[in-house]
Amino acid sequence: MKRVLGAWSLVAMTALLGCPSDAPAYPVETVTLGFENDYFDLDTGDIETNFDIPLKKKWDLHVAFNALWEPHSVIFHNRVVEPARDIAHLREQKFDSVKKADIRSAVFDWRIIDESFTADRVILIVTDKGEIYKLGNPVEDEDGLSFDYQRLGARCDLRPDDPVCADASAEP
Repeated sequence: MKRVLGAWSLVAMTALLGCPSDAPAYPVETVTLGFENDYFDLDTGDIETNFDIPLKKKWDLHVAFNALWEPHSVIFHNRVVEPARDIAHLREQKFDSVKKADIRSAVFDWRIIDESFTADRVILIVTDKGEIYKLGNPVEDEDGLSFDYQRLGARCDLRPDDPVCADASAEP
């Protein structure tokens, strides 16, 4: 009887608090980056502004400006150094509605996805430390972009069938 009541209490608390069962436990952060010159490390929260930064390993993304469409912001991930960061775009998705199933089914790529960062898009980035972060809720101004980001967890925990994880587990 105690187990049944305990389980119902957990369900009731989840319903009252509005927390989905697969919600990440990490805080949502907000960052503002200038177009083209600010390089952001998701794992540390550090922003570097330096023209020789692209040759260094410490950044995960920067905001490019594409004049061909509005909004102009495009997220470019670090693919200059090994391990290259991977990126996936979840189109027609809201930041707060991303679930583990969305992360498992996302198509990650090392290549640049040169598409506008819009309010109905969530971008997933795998860092050099193997953590997956989601980016969303972009607000663009004339100087750059502000957006929310949140750590979701380790790539191989969230995507155990990912070929990268299968390769890693096969190593001695």
